Amino acid sequence: MNKKIKFNYNIKIHNLDKISHKEKKIFNRFLFFHKPNNYEYDLIKKFNNYLKIFPVSEKRVYYIPSIINNLNDSIKNYNSLPSDNSEKNEIIKYLEELNNHFQKYYFGKINTQCGICYGYNKYLNSLEFHKTNEIIISLTPQILVLGDLRNIDLNNNKGFNINDLQAFYISENTILELFSTTLHFAPISLKENPFYSLIVLPENTNLSLQEDLKEIRKEIKDKISNGTEKIFDYNYFLFAKNKWLFTHRDSPQFKMDALEFIKTKERLQLID
Repeated sequence: MNKKIKFNYNIKIHNLDKISHKEKKIFNRFLFFHKPNNYEYDLIKKFNNYLKIFPVSEKRVYYIPSIINNLNDSIKNYNSLPSDNSEKNEIIKYLEELNNHFQKYYFGKINTQCGICYGYNKYLNSLEFHKTNEIIISLTPQILVLGDLRNIDLNNNKGFNINDLQAFYISENTILELFSTTLHFAPISLKENPFYSLIVLPENTNLSLQEDLKEIRKEIKDKISNGTEKIFDYNYFLFAKNKWLFTHRDSPQFKMDALEFIKTKERLQLID
């Protein structure tokens, strides 16, 4: 890790490549580190051949929940779909192999999706959690900022305490398993280089709830106003399928109807 990397806030960065016994106790609260076997290492390395179809045209974060579906449907999030069908079929075949492997050996054969998160990021816009563990495969060096869901007090009008956050430097070709109680969001990119991560989650995670979301929130508000419930429960922060989100009012997610719970005066710019 570049020793010059320093956050603008008092969030310590742990290096997973050189972890101390004391630090291991910290990261065991958030994640499990999987050392890739030879097959997994070759499988992950092969993805570098396909990064060209994920160009970074703007300094922002891109996220595609299911790469295979996007390739099949040519969804507009794709800036550069392969024009050659044979290349497209080759990519789909590879992605199916990768997804099937993690589905079998990491998720007990439930249906999963393989997505990609990539781009540039220096902000902590939001924190999310899922009701299932999440596999993150780092294709490039990056920093993950993590929190613990169990530290959240929904009655606290001050919102989430950023002093509870921990950061971890992740080297390339690393497999991490985040626990369902781990708060996380897009990685922080290093220097002028974009980050790339593959994300494996149960199928349909992060897909839109559309009108269901308004109905769920209205139901919770009605219960509180009627006195049948005293506080908001976590479902008030439901944002998408299997995705609960706490955000800052200056974040892009707030403009998409995510709810504020990171109540710092300004959005946290972690690095310059």
